[in-house]
Amino acid sequence: MRLTPCVLAIVSIGCGGGSAANVALLSIVDSTGPEPRLQLRADVSGVARPSELTYEWAAGSGYVQPSPSPQPQALYTFADGMVQDRVILKVQRGERTVGQGELEVRQAPFSPVLQATSGPLTTVEITQVPPYDPLGGPDTRAEIAGRIRGPFASGDRIVIYARAKTWYRQPIADSYHDIRSDSTWASWTHTGSTYAVLLVRRGTPMPAMTDILPAVGGRILARTVVTGLGR
Repeated sequence: MRLTPCVLAIVSIGCGGGSAANVALLSIVDSTGPEPRLQLRADVSGVARPSELTYEWAAGSGYVQPSPSPQPQALYTFADGMVQDRVILKVQRGERTVGQGELEVRQAPFSPVLQATSGPLTTVEITQVPPYDPLGGPDTRAEIAGRIRGPFASGDRIVIYARAKTWYRQPIADSYHDIRSDSTWASWTHTGSTYAVLLVRRGTPMPAMTDILPAVGGRILARTVVTGLGR
């Protein structure tokens, strides 16, 4: 079997209760069949008892099997005539969603071969999650920390947001955060209901306040979102 990494845009999103999971999705091309297919895989961290999880895959127009699945992997097939799609994964423990990820996949137009790229996937994780506080405010404070998995440039930076009705950049409106030599990062933040961390190129302009988080692509390399602890 010849497997080639597939070009894709990664959006890593974690959500759920006090054991919110970090979810990173990736795909590789399975070129053994008569039509292009993708092997999908989810890397899930930050959640206890992973053997109790199930994985519910869905797609906008294509087909994902099996779903639900007790394993963090599935096989995706494009619908006839479609060259782009979005795959959505919900990580479940019983009836509760503990994490969610989205993955955009696309084919080269007029070609049965999926676009390929070299280089491993880069993701950002939150390993120290601040508390759930939907009101937030300037008088609140909590620690937040995490790590980068995969390659990144020496000038890349971390940008942090906390959500209290809308997203506010943390801890002040123009903050960028350095990545340590061991690929970890840390800061303090005002509290919120949800926290987002983005890995960006040096000098990437980022809003101080926003209703919609910037998507991954271009100078924004990775993103993760988690619900605060204790909800």
